[in-house]
Amino acid sequence: MSVSRAGIARMALAVCTILVVFGVAFGIDAIILAAGVIEIAGLLLVLPRLRKLTLAYVFGLVGASVALLLIFPGNLAGVTAGLKDAAVFAAFMASVIIMRNTVSRHPALAGMREEFGRIPANDRNGGIYVASHALGSVMTFGSLALMAPLFGADNTADQRRANALIILRSISLAVFWSPFTVAVAIVLQRMPELPAWMLVTAGVATVGVATLLGILRGEIRITPNSVTRVLSPILPILGPLLLPVAAIFVLPTLFGLSSLAAVALVLPVFCLGWLIVIDPSLVEPTVTLSVGQFDYVFDEVAFFTCSIMLADIIAHSPGLVTLVSDTLAIHDPSFIHFALAAIAIAVACSLGIHMVVPASIALAIIGPQVQGVGQQLGFAIMVLFAWCFGAMVTMSSVVMLSTANAFQVPVRQLIRSPNMSLMLTLGAIVFAVAAATGALT
Repeated sequence: MSVSRAGIARMALAVCTILVVFGVAFGIDAIILAAGVIEIAGLLLVLPRLRKLTLAYVFGLVGASVALLLIFPGNLAGVTAGLKDAAVFAAFMASVIIMRNTVSRHPALAGMREEFGRIPANDRNGGIYVASHALGSVMTFGSLALMAPLFGADNTADQRRANALIILRSISLAVFWSPFTVAVAIVLQRMPELPAWMLVTAGVATVGVATLLGILRGEIRITPNSVTRVLSPILPILGPLLLPVAAIFVLPTLFGLSSLAAVALVLPVFCLGWLIVIDPSLVEPTVTLSVGQFDYVFDEVAFFTCSIMLADIIAHSPGLVTLVSDTLAIHDPSFIHFALAAIAIAVACSLGIHMVVPASIALAIIGPQVQGVGQQLGFAIMVLFAWCFGAMVTMSSVVMLSTANAFQVPVRQLIRSPNMSLMLTLGAIVFAVAAATGALT
């Protein structure tokens, strides 16, 4: 029986994930490097199937990488680092799919759907907000598949828009703290000295501020009753997830792993064990389904791989970093540089450029020069704010486009919305706190 190119590419991503797990577990860089080569080979097979916009990004990023290698020759370290980082990130993306399918098979989700129907209408948006944020922090935009059927098609246009805005907001805010999101993964990959627990703590505090703003503005009504009734049915899901989260915090400290490598190591192993506990018969269909769904992330994996390769080549090109630093006077980065970088990322997102490109470049150029954990944390939160802005209120966001499609709401109605004013207010607070913090001056 013949195997299609897509089938080979799916298997390549699966093999890449397995090799990364073993390479990280046993600390063998050569295995991770081999995983990167296999991943690239798989992506080349499906290159003609990628979306036109993705191809434009890929060729642009590859062209920039080749140009830098020609201008600053001998940068083998940047290429090998890029291959290894790309492999770990591809394994992370595959692991998120496995986690999403594992969670979606949990019997507790049926109870959540029933409980939502019993919550009074005037308390329901708080329940929607809490539940979609909790699930979105693990399943990212995959949680839309669970939330949209509950609050989408059967509602009026105004109700669909209101629910879509709440869910879009709550899922987007997860990028401030969830180690299962691409945003946090990229930041921790580029700033390995920043403790994951510290970033998560600051991110949770930022989400708390955003939630308080929503309550004060009358956009969210959160009552103890609605939160309890929403969280009770999904505690069997959220409780066990504390194990991989704890492991992701502890492993980097004990074994010197990067936080992203810890995620890529922990998630597949945890999902396998969890499925065995829930129902061993679910293991094979869940793995088969997950590998089959790798098709859906080829564009993202190709795009992120090229972005990561470019960022590593930049980071390992001292001549380029020095040139940019001299030109922009970024020898001792301060709050002003962090603010300008965050604004540049947000503007790029508004122009339709995906967040990972400007964020990766900013982190590659400024990140290595940021001294002290305090400064690193401040810079990271500002980058994540810009990423959240892009996710919540710009066309470059996969979450935005997926929400508009799931709830049948025009994208412009989700952009020109209370979410925009919320992000501008939150941005003013984040920037003010960063400016007032002595560690950033």
